[in-house]
Amino acid sequence: MTFEHARNLRGDARVRRLDDWLTRLRALAVGSIIVGMLAACGGGGGGGGGGSNPTGSVQVTVVDEFDGPVLNASVSASVGGTTRSGSTSNSGVANITSVPTGTATIAVTATGFEDGSGQATIAENQQASVSIELVRITEPGAGAAQFGQGSADATGQELTFTIDVVVVNDDPNMPGTIDTLTAADFTLQDCTVDPNDSDVECLRGQAQQDIGYTVPVQTPSTFELIPANVASPYAAMLLLDQSGSISESDPSDARLFATKVFLDNLGANDYAAVSAFAQTGTNAPAGIPEEPVTRLSEFIQSGGAAALFDDIDELAQQEGGLTPIYDALDQEMQFTAANAPAGPRKAVVLFTDGECPSSLGAAACSDARVLQSIDLSQSLGVDIFTVGLGPDIDVDVLRDLATGGNGVFLFAENAQQLFPIYRSLGQLLSRALATYRMEFTIRAAQDGTYLGNQTVLGTLTIDTGENVIDLPIRIFLPTP
Repeated sequence: MTFEHARNLRGDARVRRLDDWLTRLRALAVGSIIVGMLAACGGGGGGGGGGSNPTGSVQVTVVDEFDGPVLNASVSASVGGTTRSGSTSNSGVANITSVPTGTATIAVTATGFEDGSGQATIAENQQASVSIELVRITEPGAGAAQFGQGSADATGQELTFTIDVVVVNDDPNMPGTIDTLTAADFTLQDCTVDPNDSDVECLRGQAQQDIGYTVPVQTPSTFELIPANVASPYAAMLLLDQSGSISESDPSDARLFATKVFLDNLGANDYAAVSAFAQTGTNAPAGIPEEPVTRLSEFIQSGGAAALFDDIDELAQQEGGLTPIYDALDQEMQFTAANAPAGPRKAVVLFTDGECPSSLGAAACSDARVLQSIDLSQSLGVDIFTVGLGPDIDVDVLRDLATGGNGVFLFAENAQQLFPIYRSLGQLLSRALATYRMEFTIRAAQDGTYLGNQTVLGTLTIDTGENVIDLPIRIFLPTP
């Protein structure tokens, strides 16, 4: 074979390979066109089996028992094995898209609420709507109706004191005192000073400072249930803390719901008004329109309570700032004295999750300001009731305000305890709740501990049968 002949054979082979490659390329192109046409026509199955499944959307409105919007609730819509999720806006609405057609199961969860569920029918390219009501989680609460003064023995080593306590149930149909408890359900805890924890205090005063004590008999040495008085009408201003910390201590806005619970339980001869307080500080703008107090209403009776609910709901978006307790309290006591109807007992119910901040200035938060507010309460004839939420409250201040203002100090360890407290608050205001009166004795490690002009701090544990409440107590030991 000549060189020229071999070259021609190789050229023919390349031509044949090129022809084969072009033939395969044409076949692939034709196949792609056919597949594309089938896909465009929905070929191969009913309902677009070869393409995307049809979907729609659902708008889920989440409300509480008063039809108030539930913010930041987690919402999911499930059809078959597919789940789409979202969260509610400030108006309590979640819009969930790309939900497969069919019957969707709606699931809702939110902090402070029992889980909720519902169903919605999802049609292709349509929006379904469903409203789901969530039920608030509640727990029994407690408060100190009256802090007794302590009496030390001759050695100054033992201190005996009496305290009146109210324990309110969480039954919405029969609000009031849990009156079936026994002495065994109340336990006073030993107090041990912790040098590594400055928040643990057992004794505060001039003569001795921060000395622990034991409780020889931790259940009451004397115990009785004092029956309720006959209810008398009242006119109460509800003063709500709207400072920045409230978004952490009360993320589900339980205080607002509790306020509506109170208003919903107004007696026929009772009156109420609502206001909120906060003050702008450095890098802490207040959220309420008017500082230090934004008043939502004049005094109303039960028939007008529902008209306030929308304004109360708006407070959920008006959080921020500092806590000017005394300025706000004094302002609303003066308003109550001047504007509440004549006849009913007058009171301001102060709710807070914190204490007067030092950044407002020493004069604004001094001990003298506490006494000024108490003096104003007594001169105006407006009682002071205090409701503290969580561990950051100043128990001494709230106790002193309530004691000096002829009222009651109530304590909620968590937001869930606010509902029964506010549901029974009207009975407290009208003096129609039974109280437990009990006596305890504590013992210090050495003589001469309890000398007078001191405050004993402690924790009274209450077993309600449904939950356990740790009620902070403060007992004042006057100078002999």
